Amino acid sequence: SPLQFLYWYDNPAPESPHSGKEGEINEVPELAWYNQLPTTWDDTKVIEGDMEDFATIARKKGNKWFIGSLNGTTARKVNWNFDFLDKDKKYTATIYTDDAEMNTPTHVKITTRIIDYRSKLEFAVNERNGIVVYIQPL
Repeated sequence: SPLQFLYWYDNPAPESPHSGKEGEINEVPELAWYNQLPTTWDDTKVIEGDMEDFATIARKKGNKWFIGSLNGTTARKVNWNFDFLDKDKKYTATIYTDDAEMNTPTHVKITTRIIDYRSKLEFAVNERNGIVVYIQPL
């Protein structure tokens, strides 16, 4: 699904800092997202969206949630709540965001937070950018 895709890994150029030999992708921490990402889903929720501008989708497999958010041509702030999570559990949210100040080839910042169904997270999202979040119970 394009909503759960770190776009810059689809076709690395031979001279790319993301690749070793031609067409080979080096392991970087951001690729851990793919290690967890299933191909089938038990549940899907639309968190927010506008047909021509942005979309945020949460998908569940077992007891884990995966959120993908793509932004259109206008930078914006997003405010997400997690009221779809089980009320009696706490979760670890691993958040992948673009950060030009990161001293890595991909400029992806990985942060971790403890959340529950009452949590609210706010992000600034640049134009033509996105966020992915992997949520698993503690």
